Amino acid sequence: MWDHVFSTQNPNIPGTSATINPPLAHQLKVYIYIDNSNLLVQGRRTYAFRHNMSADEDPTWRCNYIGLKAILTAKSRLSADGQIDEPNVKVNLYGSTIHPAETVYSGIKSDSFNVNLSQRSSWTGGEKEVDVKVITDLMEHASEAYFNHVKAEFILVTGDRDMYYPVEKVATKYNLPVHIWSWDNALASVYTEAHHPLIHVYSLDEYLEQIGFCEPNFRLDKNVINPRSIVILDPLPKADEIEEFFSDWKFPTRRYEFEEKRADASSSDLAVVPALSRHIKDDALDDAFQAAKT
Repeated sequence: MWDHVFSTQNPNIPGTSATINPPLAHQLKVYIYIDNSNLLVQGRRTYAFRHNMSADEDPTWRCNYIGLKAILTAKSRLSADGQIDEPNVKVNLYGSTIHPAETVYSGIKSDSFNVNLSQRSSWTGGEKEVDVKVITDLMEHASEAYFNHVKAEFILVTGDRDMYYPVEKVATKYNLPVHIWSWDNALASVYTEAHHPLIHVYSLDEYLEQIGFCEPNFRLDKNVINPRSIVILDPLPKADEIEEFFSDWKFPTRRYEFEEKRADASSSDLAVVPALSRHIKDDALDDAFQAAKT
């Protein structure tokens, strides 16, 4: 784990030397901003690397947003001087309207979670306006906190270089702490090369298992079972053996339980579908299938 604190001073801009009136309230306000696509894409790559998979990513990896919020608030070095009440935490989650986790978005909408959805580009598949929305909200909240003398800190789940300038502005102009959380494989070097006492950088990698889980269920309403899949007949009697075998597999997989149970079976048959078969060479899949037969 790395946890850096950096510092830069600009005498021409109100910064750490500026005098700011004390906050009107003792309760600390914490604003969290999460770029969901960045979080998931890099998290799936980190998971695949951690588990020595042959694929570059594991698409079955999902984020536990409640767990992520808990880690961010507990492990960030939030100011506690004069703190009477628990911090007032607001989470801003930015994602796409066409996304596998869309059902998760509706499940976490609450007073502490604000879900912002953008359309994907029909040309590139990228999400429109996500960075713009994050920057706009960050600057608006920082400005309000500064001019209303509210004690506030900001947590961003991002490693994008484009986000550094507004982050530095919040720390330098408004003299407010900013905490950057990023996957090691996605952190722009500008964050580690800068030096500012109010910009703190943390690694998500250490908490990979705590903030995420794998969802291997295969949905026929959204996918077609790849013909290069494994079908296990009546899996229940050999469930432990099956789990042990696939725990050593180097390919991410999804699973589909057939609705119809054969008359002579104690459980429904199970299809094990390679999650990234289009990116896996046929020879590698053939070797995996042969190993499954034995």
